[in-house]
Amino acid sequence: MTDELRTARLLLRRWSKDDRKPFAGMNADPEVMRFFPAPLTREQSDALVDRIEAHFEDHGFGLWALEARGNFAGFTGIQWTVLDHLDSELEVGWRLARWAWGHGWATEAGRCCPATWPGRGRAGRQRHSSAQPGFLAGHATPGHDIRARV
Repeated sequence: MTDELRTARLLLRRWSKDDRKPFAGMNADPEVMRFFPAPLTREQSDALVDRIEAHFEDHGFGLWALEARGNFAGFTGIQWTVLDHLDSELEVGWRLARWAWGHGWATEAGRCCPATWPGRGRAGRQRHSSAQPGFLAGHATPGHDIRARV
């Protein structure tokens, strides 16, 4: 498992403790979170980082912290999301701070993420014996299916 990826303008890397404060600020921004049920508290935001990092440890891939112009800009990546208590699918996830919108960074970063998935070439669905329902609840815009079928 690699700890970072680079594009022409971006660094995708594992999360650091320094990412938690700007991530919490981003998750508290009503405009960033307008298609989600509600903005996140600091505790909810930190818990999400913990789940993201646990996914990396369990699967060897996940949602990368995204750095642009030397600053934390959000996240992008691929991760298993639970559909029901037994099945899950790969989901493409991203969330950017408002200052990072409009630069094409989510697209640029997202293009390199499939190469990090060790199971590429297999069906994008798996069955769990101990899945965690709602693991990534709130990542999709209502009415839009953003899960990737790879």
